[in-house]
Amino acid sequence: MKKTILFPLMAAVLATLTAGAETYTYNTPGNWRRSKDFIPVADGVLQIKASAHETARNTVNVDPEKSYKVSMKIRLQGTVPSQVYLLAMPISEEGRTIQMYHVTPVTGSDGVLAADCTKNDTFIIVKPDSRRHWSPIRSWRVHFNSAKDASDLPNYDVSNNLDKIEDTADGNIKVSFRGKALVDAKAGTPVRLTQGGAYMYLAGIKPTAQWTEVSGTVKGINNNGWSNNVFPVGTASFAPALLANWGTKGAVIEIKDFKVEEI
Repeated sequence: MKKTILFPLMAAVLATLTAGAETYTYNTPGNWRRSKDFIPVADGVLQIKASAHETARNTVNVDPEKSYKVSMKIRLQGTVPSQVYLLAMPISEEGRTIQMYHVTPVTGSDGVLAADCTKNDTFIIVKPDSRRHWSPIRSWRVHFNSAKDASDLPNYDVSNNLDKIEDTADGNIKVSFRGKALVDAKAGTPVRLTQGGAYMYLAGIKPTAQWTEVSGTVKGINNNGWSNNVFPVGTASFAPALLANWGTKGAVIEIKDFKVEEI
């Protein structure tokens, strides 16, 4: 007979070891960073009235050879419609969250700073390898200390979002931000563009009054770039997360059987 061993994992997350696989469950308020948003209404059932990004308190270590299925059951309470997204939040070995703009360089956008900059500057002057690859897409940002072989990824030396890009009289470009450069750097520092974005969306649902299971699976690690079913380069662990009642006011949902399965 196979035995299932249950043990506490860092503040009440349970891991179930069955035939070499692990299952992590997140069914109490204490399993979540914003625990006050989770209201117990029945055994294992949590009610959420907040419209918020909810992240699990504990992480799951990632083995690139294994798949990780994140799932839950959800239903709507009342008549106000809701939109809910199931997420994975990748985390580096150093414990830093990895977002899309840390790992998604724009091909061909390499260049160097033509002048020193400080983290408080609202623009930088760049000598691009190829001007045509520097597009003023407002969700994009700039990587500093970049490497053409992408060995710098995930790159946390990253600016605020772009505002505009203008040509200068000396053949360089002026890259302005909707904020600041956020990095102190000298002339000659390698730079490039990186695409914007934030989340790994595993699944989305408009819940109904009936209990419905929603799930998504992630496996492997990308060399660079972003995917909703492959972890980004540099991932050591991840935290399951929710966008609860996203973009809605007055909606109420209930969730149960929230878990991560190593498969």
